[in-house]
Parts: sequence; C-alpha cells; structure tokens
Amino acid sequence: MAVEGVARGAFGFSGQKCSATSRVYVERPVYDECVEKPVAQTKNLVVKNPVERDAFSGPVIDEDAVQRFLDAVEEVRSTGGEILTGGDALDTDGLDRGNFVAPTVAIAPEDSYVWDKELFVPFVVVGPVDSLEEALTKSNKTPFGLTAGLFASDEGEITTFFRDIDAGTTYVNRAAGATTGAWPDIQSFGGWKGSGTSGAGGGVRCSSRGRRPGRGDRPPRGGSRGVPGCPTTT
Repeated sequence: MAVEGVARGAFGFSGQKCSATSRVYVERPVYDECVEKPVAQTKNLVVKNPVERDAFSGPVIDEDAVQRFLDAVEEVRSTGGEILTGGDALDTDGLDRGNFVAPTVAIAPEDSYVWDKELFVPFVVVGPVDSLEEALTKSNKTPFGLTAGLFASDEGEITTFFRDIDAGTTYVNRAAGATTGAWPDIQSFGGWKGSGTSGAGGGVRCSSRGRRPGRGDRPPRGGSRGVPGCPTTT
C-alpha cells in the first residue's frame, strides 16, 4: 500500500501538483525494504505521450521545468547524495518532441534544498528516522503546510500523526496517493504556513466539522507535504 501510495503521490501528473509527495521519511528498521520497493516500482513506470493508454506519466510543462529537474539532480549529486533511480531527461523512443524526465527517487543530505523547495517535477527524496516523533519533527520543519500522509497500522501512531502534523490536508493509508486526492471546492483542501493562512478550505459541501482543532490554546498551523510511516512522512 505504501509503495503504491508514494509512487502515485510523487509521480502522478508528473509531480505537477501542489499536493505531490516530495519527501518521505521511513522508520529505520524497515528503511531498506521501504526504499527498495518504491525504487523497483519507479523503474517500471511508463513515461510517454499521455494519450497512449499504457502511459503512467507524460511530459512536464516546459523547458524551465526540465532545467529545474536537472538542477535538483545535480544538487543531490554535488552534495554527496545519490540518485537511486531516474535522474535523466528523456529524449529517445519518441520522447524527443516533448519535455520528458524520468521519475526520480533520491537520497540527499538534510541541508540540501531538495528537502524544502517545491519542485513541481517527478522527484521524491527519502530518508531514515528513528521514530514517528522524529519524522513529525522533520516534516514540520518546512515553510510549507499543504498536505501530509501516513502509512501505519498502529492506532496510536495514527492519532499522534493527526494531532501533531502541521499540514492543512492529511491522509492515512491512501494507496491512491499518499498526500493527494482531495478535490478543491468539493472536499476540504487548505494549507498552513507558506501554503495558506487558516488551515481550512473547501466548498459548499464542506462543514467546519472537518477542521482539526488547535493544540492547547494556539491556533492550528500547517506543515509539509508528506508520508510518516512505512511509517513514512514526506
């Protein structure tokens, strides 16, 4: 479930959505397994003209997006990180007439900008944590606060995630997209910090009952796009 959710969240629409999964934190005991599986699945994703039925993802919007992707790849390599799969612009097999890039999974130092900058390309960075609490702390150290997701089976961890994650729109165990899925103006969809002002948003079909109450007497605020649990967080 987590593997599919991360892949769909990170690479659906070629990563060109504000809720795209961009960071994943995985608890250390299952880190190797939870990285190997998404890498293997990512290698099998079909990138081609999106009018073809077997295409998983198509091009990015323009040459600037391609350059932003290549800059992120270079940032990872130049700071001692590693591209686990992907990392290339694609121009063979009929892809030379579009802005195609390979879905990419990377590991990078924590001070690299790829952990914090919104790229809008099919690029996800992963890292290990020792606990859900550490994952939440790292997830919340970001100027953004739109969406976040968790994959976990422990009810206590799920409660902790919903209580402590600083994000406006949150998901748990969503295989269809770890940090994506809400339809603005139909379902609640809002962010905090750099992703919004109130943490609440939605259309006429939404009610205030869908809003998370603040912790103590401080108002709710928002955090990162993410997943704690395999447990992972982005």
